[in-house]
Amino acid sequence: MDGIENAFQAAGGNSGGLPDLEEIEETAHRLFGVAGTVGLTDVGEELRRIEQWARDTRDANADAARAAAELGMRIAAVRQALCAAETASN
Repeated sequence: MDGIENAFQAAGGNSGGLPDLEEIEETAHRLFGVAGTVGLTDVGEELRRIEQWARDTRDANADAARAAAELGMRIAAVRQALCAAETASN
C-alpha cells in the first residue's frame, strides 16, 4: 500500500498532477502476488483492480483530478479488505 500511495504522492497527486500510473500498476502487480502468496484473496482482487485501472487510465489519457479521486477510492477499498482479513483472522 505504501508503494502505491508513495507513487501517488511523488507524481503530484495531491497537487493536481496525474499519479505515476506505470509505477502504480507495477506496484499493485507485485503486491497482488504477495497477497496471493499469503492467502489474502480479497486484498489481491482489490490490488488487481488497481493494476487494471492504472493500465486503463494511462491508456485513456485520463483527467488528473478524476484519476486522483478514483485512486483514493481504490486505495480505500484495499485498506478495507485488509481490515476485514485482519478481523477474520482474530
